[in-house]
Amino acid sequence: NEKSGMGVVTFHVDEGTKIKIDDIVFEGNQAFKSRKLRGLMDTKRHGMFSWLTGGGKFEKDKFRESIDKLLAHYRENGFLDVVINEEDVRIEYPEERRMQIVIPVSEGKQYSLGGLSVQGNTVYTDFELLRLVRLVPDSVFSPEKVDEAASDLQKYYGSQGYLDTYVRAERVPNMSTGKIDILFRVNESDKIYVENINIQGNTTTKTIVILREMALAPGEVFDMIRMENSKLRLENTRYFEFVNLTPEETNIPGRRNLRVTVKEGRTGNFSFGAGFSSLEQASFFTEISMGNFDLFNWRSFFQGDGQKFRLRLSVGSRRNEAVLDFQEPWLFEKRLALGVQLFREETDNLISEYDIQRTGFSVSLRQRLFELVEGIYAYRWENIQYSNVSSSLTEAYGRNMFGDRDASRFSFTLLRDTRNRMVFTSRGSRVSWMNQVSGTVFGGDVDAWNSELRMAQFIPTFSTLNQSLAILGRVGTVMPLEDARYVYASDRYYLGGPEDLRGFEYREVGPKTSNGVTTGGNTYGFLSLEYQFQLSEQFQFVTFYDWGFLNPEDFDFNPANYNDNFGFGIRMLVMGAPMRLDYGIPIT
Repeated sequence: NEKSGMGVVTFHVDEGTKIKIDDIVFEGNQAFKSRKLRGLMDTKRHGMFSWLTGGGKFEKDKFRESIDKLLAHYRENGFLDVVINEEDVRIEYPEERRMQIVIPVSEGKQYSLGGLSVQGNTVYTDFELLRLVRLVPDSVFSPEKVDEAASDLQKYYGSQGYLDTYVRAERVPNMSTGKIDILFRVNESDKIYVENINIQGNTTTKTIVILREMALAPGEVFDMIRMENSKLRLENTRYFEFVNLTPEETNIPGRRNLRVTVKEGRTGNFSFGAGFSSLEQASFFTEISMGNFDLFNWRSFFQGDGQKFRLRLSVGSRRNEAVLDFQEPWLFEKRLALGVQLFREETDNLISEYDIQRTGFSVSLRQRLFELVEGIYAYRWENIQYSNVSSSLTEAYGRNMFGDRDASRFSFTLLRDTRNRMVFTSRGSRVSWMNQVSGTVFGGDVDAWNSELRMAQFIPTFSTLNQSLAILGRVGTVMPLEDARYVYASDRYYLGGPEDLRGFEYREVGPKTSNGVTTGGNTYGFLSLEYQFQLSEQFQFVTFYDWGFLNPEDFDFNPANYNDNFGFGIRMLVMGAPMRLDYGIPIT
């Protein structure tokens, strides 16, 4: 426009046809099947789940990364001369809107590992160092494993205080054997000790909270492995956004300071919201939690001493709950955790046979016993009140079984947990064994002993879709003590519902009255197999099989009257919160 001095630019776009990847074909691959190679690639063929995973589209950057992964896989399996050129890749169109990618592969020779030797070492002998190396002569040559071996040797020196020792792995082609020998060249340093620990950046957290997580102390050998463990301990507290530990030079020969730099993170949260489950239906909640709490320091707004505090209120159509939690993880500055909880819980119409209300408190001590095994000592007192009890239950057992009472309980639990993560767990295990005694000698109205073993094992299977198998097992029994004639309804075991036998209604499985009312049992066993496919970072598909039995007598582990089901489900993260949907189909 000549008058305004402004112009209009029009872009004419020809989008073309949207094309899907129909197939990925390899030429020249002999060592690995095409299916294996396709599984290593980020570029995928179009499939039934592509709408969810975003696969089946050709993206140049992602395809280049896939080529790099293929090359890395071949080299880690001894094919050091492998050639896969992006320029040689062909794109073919067998059908309209469908493409086929053809990738030529020149594998070359597969190399194997020859002899191992060490040079430059004076502190340790060749035998002492080579026994730390996880390399086997005549095995397939792996550059990554060779680098890991050099790193292991260097870490070993670092764990003994030789911080500046450097180890380099040299490849030496052996022309007579056709293999590749490895020479570890060691440049040793003097032994270093810790002089001081200097902490920076903690504006809220007390210095003692950081120091008690340290695996190193002044005067000790400067162990790099223990330094890394100290870093992990600090990160696991979740008090800090950033943690960094580094050795720091001093003017004293053979001495270095350990500098600890942290950046305070947000440790307090206020949340509220609503939820829905097939068991509790609609519920509304509000929660206040603080992960770096200080009970006696109001000047810093109750922050900085590493304690934990939580207050949760929940109101629902079938269940109401109020919980106050407090935990001191370092009681008397020892690795002994003190937990205190106050609670009140009401369930209305959650169990068709009766409503129940629990009010009480618990006190626990948690301590690492050995390796990864923890012991939990706990005392729990609660007042239990029943209402709207089914006439079928009172006729079968008498009203006294459902009368109001106090329960005073002592328990001891052994726990070992090695899971890689709490949500979408794919590796590790969790085992707990709990023994609990309730007695009138402790001031309650209940005399019973129960023991329960719970196990969960997670086994990764295939890298494609991060597949894994979860094996869950539980077994437990409860028996009356002293002159008690039976175990009260609130202390019995029940099966059926979203937490165990998913093909049955809540507490539907097990002994029943003549009118078909569930009575619970004194002994149970449960086994579940769940196969998991992680389709994305926030979505998982599972298929499962559940099996279990519930018997009326204590120590009756006869599985003859078992129930089982199979089914499928999905796991999702919605705004960071996990959601589970399962559909179970009864078999027996």
